Amino acid sequence: MITDKLSQQLQQQFVANKQSLVPLKMLLLSHADSQHIVCLGENYQYNWQDLRQYTAHFVQQLQTMSNQQNIALIFKSGFLMVCALLAVSHCRRTIILPSLQTVQHLADIQEHFSLLLTDITDLAEQVKTIGKRAVNFQKILPEKTLSSDQIESLLVSVAEYNQVTDYTKIDNRQPDLYLFTSGSTGTPKMIDKYFALFDRQIQIEYDLLAGKLRGTVMYSTVNHNHLLGLMYRLFFPLVLRMPFWDYSLIMPEQLSKISQSYALISSPAFLRFLDEKLSYPSARVVYSSGGKLPLEVGEKAKVQLQCDVMEFYGSSETGAIAYKYFPSIHWYPLQGIQFRKNSKECLEILSPLLPQDDWYAMEDRVNLFDDSFELLGRADRVAKIADKRVSLTQIENIALQLAEIAEVKALVVRDHLRDSVGLVVVLTEQYRHLSSKETLQLLRQQLRNRIELIALPRRIRIVDFMPLNEQGKLNIKQLERLFV
Repeated sequence: MITDKLSQQLQQQFVANKQSLVPLKMLLLSHADSQHIVCLGENYQYNWQDLRQYTAHFVQQLQTMSNQQNIALIFKSGFLMVCALLAVSHCRRTIILPSLQTVQHLADIQEHFSLLLTDITDLAEQVKTIGKRAVNFQKILPEKTLSSDQIESLLVSVAEYNQVTDYTKIDNRQPDLYLFTSGSTGTPKMIDKYFALFDRQIQIEYDLLAGKLRGTVMYSTVNHNHLLGLMYRLFFPLVLRMPFWDYSLIMPEQLSKISQSYALISSPAFLRFLDEKLSYPSARVVYSSGGKLPLEVGEKAKVQLQCDVMEFYGSSETGAIAYKYFPSIHWYPLQGIQFRKNSKECLEILSPLLPQDDWYAMEDRVNLFDDSFELLGRADRVAKIADKRVSLTQIENIALQLAEIAEVKALVVRDHLRDSVGLVVVLTEQYRHLSSKETLQLLRQQLRNRIELIALPRRIRIVDFMPLNEQGKLNIKQLERLFV
């Protein structure tokens, strides 16, 4: 169990106010207490001196590879990931964050990076098959480590050499970091990001989050190569001087073994698998993002984890936009974000967390209130079936009016004869006994006379739950494979 001494230290090291927050690019040059705990793991911990020591080791390695400018990072260890992020940034190289830990994905984005830093031995070997160089970092420092003065001298000299002067400005010509997201198509999409905007988000959210986070350890079920995990699992704890758990949680069983006061950043994809047979320690707060939190999943999480569930809304492109406490329908924009509805009934935002000072259109329909908004679902998805315009969104909305249907996704299914509509369906608990034939008949009856006859679904797949990735996103290609 966590000791009283450790609990007291976590309280004391937490940043007292937003005026004391240090920008990400200045963290290595700031005079933090060397004993402040940065990361916890199974029977080990890393403090601020360890962070500087390991980061200096990364910097030394990068100095020997001056021709490597675009550097991909894939680490399972959150601690090594933070060290690599800070080192690459400190050396004024460009950070590339692949979305998947596979050589196939790296092959898809290989034009965007020249070097991979990783702690996954097999991946370091496999990436050589696509003609890329890799360095396999483990938690082993050279026998001769640097002294505190040597680390200070190294980090200051690198900063001065690169002439970093103003950490708050954004250079649109040179992003600090590129992330990749597959979106709904499965094709990697590159998104530029800036440390100065990360700093701005942490400043904006400090008052909102600090009260719940003070004295806790941040646990996560989400990938830190995605924006959600990068920000809330790594950067927020680092800047707020609260420790994070070294490795992501994969199974709900791991939650039951937590002995610290903790906060959890997660997604509906993970929370839906909380086991009612297990006893979980109460969390200080759960943050959920990456997709809509179904009512029954949110209620189960509140009961089993005995805390508030706070949801965040945003995207990889925009960063965080708004928050709400489950089960409220009202999304409140973060400080400084303006919102309106456009002619397509979709949300538009003007945000200090975007690099451009223009209104940005989202793809979500909304109802507006004075100081909040309600999300009504994605904008209309229209397909062509036999030359007829068919609204897949309308089909889903009509289907959801049935008590038998908990979740549904409409797809265009193609074969050698025709294009048709197929439905992937999750049945509500009391109707799980229905067969595919009975469910399809029920749905066709519900849809008949409300849509074009040609759009009536011809095929159906019943699943126990929608296949989601760890970010809570539906992968349309994965759903389409159900009909192959």
